Amino acid sequence: PLLQARIVAEDKASGKRTTELLANWEQDKPLRGNMKPAEAIDILSRFEFTIKKEKLDNENLIKAKDALGIEHVVEGTAVSEALDEVADLKEVWEAIMKPYENLDEIKEVVFASALMRKVRRSLDDLLAEMRSLPNRIRQYDVYTHLHDAVKTYISGHSLMTDLKSEALKDRHWKMILQRLGIHVAYSELTIGLLWDNGALARKKELNEILTIAQGEMALEVFLGQVRDRWLKQELELVLYQNRVRLIRGWDELFSTLDDHMGGLVQMRSSPYYRSVREFQEEGKLWEDRLTKLRAAFDSWVDVQRRWVYLEGILFGSSDIKAQLPAEWSRFKSVDSEFIQLMRRIANRPFAMEALSIDNLQRTLERLDNLMGVIQRALGEYLEKQRSDFSRFYFLGDDDLLEIIGNSQEPGKVL
Repeated sequence: PLLQARIVAEDKASGKRTTELLANWEQDKPLRGNMKPAEAIDILSRFEFTIKKEKLDNENLIKAKDALGIEHVVEGTAVSEALDEVADLKEVWEAIMKPYENLDEIKEVVFASALMRKVRRSLDDLLAEMRSLPNRIRQYDVYTHLHDAVKTYISGHSLMTDLKSEALKDRHWKMILQRLGIHVAYSELTIGLLWDNGALARKKELNEILTIAQGEMALEVFLGQVRDRWLKQELELVLYQNRVRLIRGWDELFSTLDDHMGGLVQMRSSPYYRSVREFQEEGKLWEDRLTKLRAAFDSWVDVQRRWVYLEGILFGSSDIKAQLPAEWSRFKSVDSEFIQLMRRIANRPFAMEALSIDNLQRTLERLDNLMGVIQRALGEYLEKQRSDFSRFYFLGDDDLLEIIGNSQEPGKVL
């Protein structure tokens, strides 16, 4: 009777344990797809051990009851069914383990060095691998969760590719990481951190930042073009009268200057210009430089044109020197200064070199004014010749100067 009592008590305790075990199984069995496979398999292994032990204990109790002649109720199949379900789930989780590992490998790729075409190919291969699994595996939420996640990553791949844009600088990435709540440096950012922190769900926000970055990039490219063009811009020089090299190609210089100056002025109205201090500083720097250069070249082309005209007149004939000694002497001084300026620029024929010449603008304006005085005096002299010799009245300045310059050689005139 004592042994029978112990068996009955043990039977009662076993029933209670079985009920609790099955309740725990119903509550904790790993059906959720957002669980890691290793964690799920660990849970399943522990339940498998416990359920098998409980089943063995129940079988031993039945044998003991039979031996002692104690009646027993036929046990239900709940424990066996639970054990079968453990085996099924274990098969599911083990089948899904490799796809999970493959996805984790993709997630661990550092975003800065990621090749997005390779990432896309890996996702496509992963999806194909999952779809090849047996139907009994594919009916579980474990499979569905992973399958849907991979499809989401594929559908959001264009955004991830856009985020590889060179337009996104450190300042933009700080903004992106702050919005997503990611607290690592960009150099440590992985694809998984972007996915897991909702980057794909915040496409609109990220596209707004990308639009700003692209607008700023356009300004940066334009400033780079201005900088590269004018730091490397060589002046085209041509030898004149075997005396000096003169600048030619003025039209192209002025056209490029006007285009770039207009672009810099227009850039100031861009919202992207006002948001970046570096753009404002460099934009103002180049606007000032090109404005000075344009003013210098405006004066320079006039000075060069006048010099060529007067040099041909005043230095072309000794008779002109005799007829206009004061103007000749004044032009000789201008000529010396102009030749010195042109030789300096010929040594370093770069446009920006002009801005390093002290008082260039003032010098050019002074030379222009001096040659203006000489040209007016020359004009007055020619008018006097016309009034003194009426036959000269209908001759242009160039023809009249040629006659005066060759007055000692009538053969050249007749």
